[in-house]
Amino acid sequence: PASEGLSSLSNSIDQHEVPATLILAGQFWTAGTNPGYSEGVAGILLRSTKPAARSHDKNEFSGCRLLRPILSEADEVGPDLHSVTQFQVVSNGVSGAWLSTLDNEAASNLRLGISNCSPTKRAAIRDMDGALGIPGPASPWLTLAIAIEMSLRSRKPQLVAILDGASKRSVLCMLLPEMAKDQSK
Repeated sequence: PASEGLSSLSNSIDQHEVPATLILAGQFWTAGTNPGYSEGVAGILLRSTKPAARSHDKNEFSGCRLLRPILSEADEVGPDLHSVTQFQVVSNGVSGAWLSTLDNEAASNLRLGISNCSPTKRAAIRDMDGALGIPGPASPWLTLAIAIEMSLRSRKPQLVAILDGASKRSVLCMLLPEMAKDQSK
């Protein structure tokens, strides 16, 4: 449910041998109404770090690792970004930063933090609110799904910054593409 928001992702981190979870997030209009957001749908499959079946192709990408998200207040998002990148970013940095549904203060502080942080200063900032249309209850999930797909396609780490509807705080997530041969770690 949208009321749980993205803070519910923390329940799926660092868990082993849990059943795969498919998250379907959609926002649709009821016929004859205008709820004030654009329609959209996304699906995200979460699974534990141990694969059920391993590909024989060692160069095949098997998924995207979602590192522990951090919840941040609008005035702390810059320092929290530095903390996240210090502990979670690999040496080659982040190639894209995906922003959605953030309030003006958090978005402004995050943009400043991205430009001042070594691992993110070259990241392309993508404001998904304009791309997805008018933000709605599933916009953060749609942004996360698009960023995961782009992490797999680009083979580079991505940063996602979205508003958690339940806590009304920003959620910062690092996404790392994972190759099949890396899953044995």
